[in-house]
Amino acid sequence: MGTYLSERELHNLEPAQNAFASAVPTQIFSNGEFNPLPQTPNQKKVEARLIEMADTTGSKMGMDRRTFLQSTCGMAAAFVAMNEVFGPVFEVTAAEAADPDMLSARGDALSHQFIFDDQTH
Repeated sequence: MGTYLSERELHNLEPAQNAFASAVPTQIFSNGEFNPLPQTPNQKKVEARLIEMADTTGSKMGMDRRTFLQSTCGMAAAFVAMNEVFGPVFEVTAAEAADPDMLSARGDALSHQFIFDDQTH
């Protein structure tokens, strides 16, 4: 795949590996085909809230930030942070982000749902 950005544009890009390590991206990155928009104020709020939750909840669970964010509780925390900033989109609670047993119970209750994954690209 070729790149569509100029050398100057490529030089000004921030490498994706330098991004905040969340299961849910908090900003847009380029694949070399387009110049991404800068991180929005709301995306910064989600990231800040997620860092706060990872540090406080993760430490209570005996996890550092990175380990917490890689866990199912970290994924739930990302959804909680997005709900707080963008409004209630995801059915998740802060309690689930702090308790892996609650997440397991929810997963078990939903395990028989039919999932249809259709890619359109």
